[in-house]
Order: sequence, then C-alpha cells, then structure tokens
Amino acid sequence: MELQHSIRKPVTCEGVGLHTGVPVTMTLQSRRTGSRRGLRRRARGHCASRFCPESLINGHYATTIGADGVQIQTVEHLLAAVRGLGIDNLLIELNGPELPAMDGSSAPFVSLLYTAGRDAQVAVRRPPLRVVEPIRVGDEHRWIQLLPAGEFRISYTLDHEHPAVGVQVASFVPTERVFVEELAPARTYGFLKDLELLRQQGLALGGSLGQRRRGRARSGS
Repeated sequence: MELQHSIRKPVTCEGVGLHTGVPVTMTLQSRRTGSRRGLRRRARGHCASRFCPESLINGHYATTIGADGVQIQTVEHLLAAVRGLGIDNLLIELNGPELPAMDGSSAPFVSLLYTAGRDAQVAVRRPPLRVVEPIRVGDEHRWIQLLPAGEFRISYTLDHEHPAVGVQVASFVPTERVFVEELAPARTYGFLKDLELLRQQGLALGGSLGQRRRGRARSGS
C-alpha cells in the first residue's frame, strides 16, 4: 500500500481568462482515492474530463482539453501546481471556458492549494513508469527527449532571439521545494509586437499592461 493525496477543504478563486478575457470562478474539491484529477465545466454544456493524453485538443499558446464538444483552455499552470505539490485526486470545477490567469504563473495556485491543505489517502500501489530506451519528439529547432537514468532529472534550454530572454539553462531534480521556490513563480511572457496578431486570432484578450495580478482566492469551510 502507498499514500496518495487530496486536499482537505474546498477552495475557490476568481479571475479572468488570459486568452478569452472571460471572468471565471474556479473551485477545487477533494476526490476519493484512485479518482485521479478531473475537470468539470458548468454552464453552456457539461464537460467532465480526466487529464490524460486523449483529452488534449490543442497545445498552441494554451493547453486546451475537452470532451463532448466542450473545451477548457489554459490548464497548464494549475496542473503544474497540482503535480508539483503531489496532489493525486482532485476535482476542478469552473463556470467558464478558461481557467483564471491570476498573475500568469503557477504561484497563486500553489498558494491556493496550500490554503486547502493536504490529506493522505491509502491507495493501491501503481506500477512505476520506467523509461527503458531513448524517446524523442520534435524537430531540429524544438524537441523533448526522455532518456533512461538513475534519477528523475529535468534539463531545459531556452534559446530565444530577443535579448530580454536570450539563452537560459536549467537542470534540476524536481522536488516540492524546487517547484515552489524556483519554478512556480515563472510567468507567461509575450511581446508587444505580437499582441495585435494574437488578438486577431482570439487570443490574449484578457491580458493587461496595467495589472500584474488578475484574480483573488478564498477558502471553503
């Protein structure tokens, strides 16, 4: 037997979707052992989706999942926080087409999950995922590669032509402390020259130059 984790109490946050610009209220609730992570959208149809590769609809600019014709955008920052804090079973409910952007990072979601607290759940052990041979996807300009190793380590290089970004390199063993202190605060960035084109495509409608934080959180009982 092993321990899984869920949250101790419901928590809610309100904000605006980064791309849709639509106000949204999101609530996180605990789920029973083995339920894994799921997302439910209220209003304009019902969407209940587990986070799995088959749920992915689009990864261009914002990770979008969906089921039964209903889509939910920009789930990546919350999912990073959930995984970084080791939450196994969680129900995410929202009343709009996109998760709230908050400040454009995972940090507000980390704070929300810490406010909710964590409960251990006894679970049947799942077989570990093992990489036994190299796996690589992408092209010569952008790729990701998995290699067999004695520890789980993530190494990443960003090479951007803009001088404000440049070349950035990171390599780390992902622990909760590393995620909370070094990764969660990393924010989505963009360039003014691209803003008009993005908005013509129906993206970045919730972005603002005058407000860093676009959301607030509250805990349940």
